[in-house]
Amino acid sequence: MADQGLEMTDETLARMGAHIPDDLLDLFEQVQRRLRPLVSRPPVGQLPMPSLGRPLDVAKLTACSELRDLTSNGPVSVKDLADSLGLDHSTVSRLLSELEEDGLVERGSDPEDRRRRTITLTPLGVAVGAESRQLARVFARMMFADWEASDIRTLLDLMDRLLENTHSLMPLLKDIAIQQVKSSPE
Repeated sequence: MADQGLEMTDETLARMGAHIPDDLLDLFEQVQRRLRPLVSRPPVGQLPMPSLGRPLDVAKLTACSELRDLTSNGPVSVKDLADSLGLDHSTVSRLLSELEEDGLVERGSDPEDRRRRTITLTPLGVAVGAESRQLARVFARMMFADWEASDIRTLLDLMDRLLENTHSLMPLLKDIAIQQVKSSPE
């Protein structure tokens, strides 16, 4: 994991990851670009949900599944869901309005802080969250059908490590870019 107190000098930047060949970094960037659309715009817009009796948007399924985990100890705030999904508060508020219209969530007020809006899943929302989780498991079993369990664990450990490093370095990205611009020949 990166040290956020690290000063981004030309020398520091030159040393960081110097052992990694450029072609490997280019390959990583290509994989990132190929994954991004799958995450931000899934190719399947809606999936059938038996408990709902109709298809439901993938974003709504993701929110129900996430809320199923988050609300296991009681209502959560819009901010809690936005943070967990990695989305803006306004985006999640719009999504919650749609989920409320679909009868999947209920909004309320926190009795300790009336300014804070809370969210809970309705029984239908719990069922949709469970179906979404089951669908995700089936799809994952298909993706990893010819993988050894140890390979899946290794992948997940490496992805977790990558996420930790990414989260710790993101606050430094602007400073790194500025440093690169300053040190590049004109």
